[in-house]
Amino acid sequence: MKTNSPLLIPFLLVMVTLLCKVRAHAPSHLEHPKPADNTTNWELLQAIANRIPLQDTEIRQWDVKRYWLWDIYRRSTTSEKPTIILDINEELTQWEHLNSRIDMVGLILFGPENGRSIIRSVRRPGQDLVDELQCLESTAQLFLQALRLYT
Repeated sequence: MKTNSPLLIPFLLVMVTLLCKVRAHAPSHLEHPKPADNTTNWELLQAIANRIPLQDTEIRQWDVKRYWLWDIYRRSTTSEKPTIILDINEELTQWEHLNSRIDMVGLILFGPENGRSIIRSVRRPGQDLVDELQCLESTAQLFLQALRLYT
């Protein structure tokens, strides 16, 4: 795939910058208001995480680290739990930040009415992830060549 568009390279660089840019602080999943009763954050975390079936045979690659951290938390001693909660909090914060960046790219590329639905759409099981692999590979090569020019 060859393109003569002078805007393609800057556009791709902007998209990569948006995806890679790191904010100083992203809101945490664990910063929920306390429930009416006097449960601690650990008890709240346990109540939420106990709804996740860890014995499932199929875990999405996207979720593996969170399942692993929760499994470590469940097997840890009381003194280790605060450190593990910080790790879980950091992982969820990074995940939330990445999701917001992906949503932003979807909004920029596909507009506010279609962006989220297109980005979050999932292909049927057994269907190829890419329709035209050669097109994807040539676009990736073009992008890498453009990056080499700027470094």
